[in-house]
Amino acid sequence: MNLLGKHSALLLLDFDGPICDVFHGYPAHVIAEELHQLAVGARVNIGASTDPMQVLSSAYTSPAVFPLIEDAFVRSELKAVDSAQWTSGAKQLLARAVREGTPVAIVSNNSSEAIESFLGDLYPRDGIDAIFGRPYREPSLMKPSPYLLNTALASFGVEPSQACFIGDSSSDIEAARAAGVSIVALANKPGKRERFEGQADIVIDSMLELT
Repeated sequence: MNLLGKHSALLLLDFDGPICDVFHGYPAHVIAEELHQLAVGARVNIGASTDPMQVLSSAYTSPAVFPLIEDAFVRSELKAVDSAQWTSGAKQLLARAVREGTPVAIVSNNSSEAIESFLGDLYPRDGIDAIFGRPYREPSLMKPSPYLLNTALASFGVEPSQACFIGDSSSDIEAARAAGVSIVALANKPGKRERFEGQADIVIDSMLELT
């Protein structure tokens, strides 16, 4: 796959999807409901989304409850990664990057604390060189904003044309396009391939295709 290997000076990976199934044992909709209950307890209306990331973004306009929601979400993410499962092919891809001397960075809307907890010894000693997680209390900087990708590129001193990003959502594709990096989209759920075709540079059905 010509977007990887010697053609890339930096490999960027989303966390939930390309690396692992974060909410495998602690479903996202359960976390979202728990966050909603916090808002209800504070008598704040933040909508009815089943996506905790969207709940977090919605809560940002309510300063009285947002810090409570953010901190509770981080705790939930830390709990979730205890039962998260590695994505098939992810470890093999990291091993390939190590063999080829390609630095790897995680660029994710998940909290850095949760990502570090899941990766353990892979960060920063073997396989993962840097983590760029959700900016604390700044949800507007989450993908699809290119902020995290731009920060990673600047940190490594790499031009956008020399980097490849692997994500599994439309927001990942939008962020990659805004940052000017190549994008490989992981179509890991029904309907994603049809949605990603024509948007991403390459669409894959499994991380194993990259190894």
